[in-house]
Amino acid sequence: DKVIRIWDDREGFQCRELLRGHTGTVWSLYADHEKLVSGGADRTVRVWAIRRRKIRCARVLTNLHRRSIMCLDVDGTALATGSPDWVVRVWPHALDFTSRSNKFPPKSG
Repeated sequence: DKVIRIWDDREGFQCRELLRGHTGTVWSLYADHEKLVSGGADRTVRVWAIRRRKIRCARVLTNLHRRSIMCLDVDGTALATGSPDWVVRVWPHALDFTSRSNKFPPKSG
């Protein structure tokens, strides 16, 4: 599915919001109180900002892998992504919103 559904269990477990933007299946998610990070078959990672129960797409990261983003994890401003191309990459400043670029060289080593 290309849509991320946000569910609210306070009122009978109802779908509260639909997040659209991915053009392929969403395979991976990370969430905390400030952000939701999604990766998918469209080879993009989308960073969704959460503010006062409103969610908006704050950044789209492109050109991370040659194939789908199948898994991801977040540690501070660093993002790790994995793909069926047998590659795991660490993007050290991917979630640093002081950076304007949406293309990052992977951390070497």
